[in-house]
Amino acid sequence: MPLPRLLMIIPVLVIFSSCSNTQKIAVGEIEKLYFEYESGQNINFGNSIAGTFKARMLDGKEYDITSNRKFTYTTNDLELTGTPNVYRIIKRPASFSDSSIQVTMTYQDKEETFQNEQSIAMNYAGDLMVLLCGKDGDNGIDQKDRGSKLIGRNGKDGDNGTNGGNGESSGSYEAYIWRNGDTTFIHVKDSNTGSYWQFKSISGQAITFDISGGDGGKGGDGGDGGNGKDGKQTSDSSTDPGNGGSGGNGGNGGNGGNGGTIRVILHPNAHKLQPNINYMLAGGKAGAPGASGKGGTPGKALSGQQPGSNGSNGVPGVSGLSGTTGNYPVVSVSEFDPSTLY
Repeated sequence: MPLPRLLMIIPVLVIFSSCSNTQKIAVGEIEKLYFEYESGQNINFGNSIAGTFKARMLDGKEYDITSNRKFTYTTNDLELTGTPNVYRIIKRPASFSDSSIQVTMTYQDKEETFQNEQSIAMNYAGDLMVLLCGKDGDNGIDQKDRGSKLIGRNGKDGDNGTNGGNGESSGSYEAYIWRNGDTTFIHVKDSNTGSYWQFKSISGQAITFDISGGDGGKGGDGGDGGNGKDGKQTSDSSTDPGNGGSGGNGGNGGNGGNGGTIRVILHPNAHKLQPNINYMLAGGKAGAPGASGKGGTPGKALSGQQPGSNGSNGVPGVSGLSGTTGNYPVVSVSEFDPSTLY
């Protein structure tokens, strides 16, 4: 799965930009922070939306602050994809009237802060993806390469990379689908917890239920061992060179989560939608192992000194296990009263 998976209850995401922006922006001169996007895009659940974050100043000037280190945003409804300035809509609506994406934007410079919120309206255009997939496991931590010890002659040993986290398994769900005019309604219930979400879309569009398992996280790389100190000689003493430090071991990859199960009940007025409904059931991919760290080199031996030893290389991590594929959905056409579902 190319994209990160979701937790059953999505925590608030706090995203910090990674690059600096050389434009000097005075907090007191900001009129508004906003997410700029083309409204003609397909803004529907599971789709992606392209845009940039902007600051509008009191003098009317506007600046792109997407990569400004002083800018952050928080949201439950979007996550950054692997493509710059493209965000996936991960919102799980609590009701059919929950029809907007909420984003809180903050620009902070020392003790001064400007903050405002924005609602981005859903237009329900394009295909609908109901995201019920497991969250990807976190990647392990890559260790830094080590130097020489402050005390002693030998290089420091590299630290071991940490293990990747396991991908989350998807759950067990029921989905009730019906139509009213040109709109398709989907009531999704978690069979284990009783929690539910309500999606809607324009009739005729494809519907995809993603109940795949989350991918295992990559194991962290082991750090390289430090190099030994060079030998020293004076008129009355000689100090042999230090040995190289050993490389750290790579962390193990996390296991992929298992695909889930879903039972789909189509109202008779929506039975023609069945060929347009797709399912993603795959188990999560196994996490890749972390690389081993290299052993450090010994210090330089002077005339008559005993040479130092190379540090040993670390051991690579082990790949995780792939998750199992979920059961193929059970689909039926049956009369039901939507008002009794919630």
